[in-house]
Amino acid sequence: MTVTMVLKEGERFMRKPRKRSFAELVSENKRQLLKDQDAMEKIEERLELKRLNKAE
Repeated sequence: MTVTMVLKEGERFMRKPRKRSFAELVSENKRQLLKDQDAMEKIEERLELKRLNKAE
C-alpha cells in the first residue's frame, strides 16, 4: 500500500518528528564528546582519579 500526498502550491508537508532510539542518542552523544577536547580531558581526569582511588 502506497500513500501519496498531493500538496497545493504554497502548502508545506509537516512530518511528525521521529523519536530516536536510545542507541541513536548514545551514539550522537559519543560523537559530540569525541569532538569536544575539553570534555574528553575532564572525563579522562575523572577516570584517572577513580582508578587511583581504587588502587589505594
